[in-house]
Formats: sequence, C-alpha cells, structure tokens
Amino acid sequence: MISLVSNLGVLMYFKYVGLITRTLRLIPGLEGVTEISAPLPAGISFYTFQSMNYTIDLYRRKFAPAERFTDLGAFVTLFPHLIAGADHPLRLHQGAAPAP
Repeated sequence: MISLVSNLGVLMYFKYVGLITRTLRLIPGLEGVTEISAPLPAGISFYTFQSMNYTIDLYRRKFAPAERFTDLGAFVTLFPHLIAGADHPLRLHQGAAPAP
C-alpha cells in the first residue's frame, strides 16, 4: 500500500502541483500563495505505472520478488516489452540467468 500511495503521490505532485497552486491563488485571501511549477520528468507516468504493476503482481503472487535491485530496475525500465505483449520480462526470464 505504501508503494502504491508513494508512486501515485509523486506522479500527482509533478502533474498537478502547478494547477493546484494557480487555482488556490484565485481564491480571495490566498493571492499570496507561491505558485509552484515542477518540470515533468520524462517518462514519469510509464515508470510510475510499471512500478505499480510490479507491486500489484507481487501482491497477487504472480512471481517472487526480485532478488537484486538491478532486476527490479530492468523490469521497470524495459521499454521493449510494451510491444511484446502482456507477459512481463521479469516473469518470462526469471531463472534464465545463472545464479550468482
């Protein structure tokens, strides 16, 4: 739950903080609110939803947690699987690499 809330929180911050502060400035008495504009990082929605997908799949016990942080990073950042279909690279290749 913490993972989902933090992922969505980061996404919402970058996408909506400017809109919220501009809207607050329109309310009488809140004209002094400082307008915040955060530049939107490239691919933040993709990374957020991939990370949430990983968390949900773990919760549903579709696969075991990644043993190394690099495996998790590869799962979240592997763009080519978008055109490869619904099977996730981590699930497809789990156990394919030799154990350290």
